[in-house]
Amino acid sequence: MHLVCFDTQHIACSKTRSCLIYRHACAVLLQDTGKTASIIKSPLGKPYFLEDQPDQPLNLLHNQVSVSHTRNLSAFLYTQQICGIDCETVRTRRNQNILMLKLLQCLSTQGPEHTQALREEYFSLLPSQKLLAFYRMWTFAEAYCKLHGWSIWHFFQRSPQTPCVTLYDLLAQEVIAYRSLWIHYAFPRTNIMACCLTLSPSQPTIQFRLLQD
Repeated sequence: MHLVCFDTQHIACSKTRSCLIYRHACAVLLQDTGKTASIIKSPLGKPYFLEDQPDQPLNLLHNQVSVSHTRNLSAFLYTQQICGIDCETVRTRRNQNILMLKLLQCLSTQGPEHTQALREEYFSLLPSQKLLAFYRMWTFAEAYCKLHGWSIWHFFQRSPQTPCVTLYDLLAQEVIAYRSLWIHYAFPRTNIMACCLTLSPSQPTIQFRLLQD
């Protein structure tokens, strides 16, 4: 499992960043498997490896890649199975409480009493804890969408269960078992949070590189 964070402060366009990272991902795939591939995307933008074999039927590879961008950093997660990643710059947002309450309502599958308990727990947190809890929930939602190839609208419509029963549990753990998946939280930089969803309980090792053409 590869988790590479690229310094992209010199590349403002996220589309250009993605193209360069996908080129890097295909090079990693060639190094690992000896297969040459290109990237294709689903209608909602989920990337897949398509094996390049002249005069052969199209073949989607099992290797998976997920990409996320935030400000001056891009993250690239590459695994043998399904995966999703989201990274966000941690900063106070004007609509933070509104989004958080919507996430709590969506993710609570134990009925209205549990939803109310989560709301009360959230508003009892210190401001710094509220910010951390929000970004842990938000990056989980975004990474879950990327893993399944959903939009955020699909996420709110389908209402997956919350990663933890309480927000205190969510704040206390860096690796969380979630159904058949594992949630990994990391801070590539002090003000940037990354959430990785994988089938492996092993925490990805972060590599840092300068994104180059």
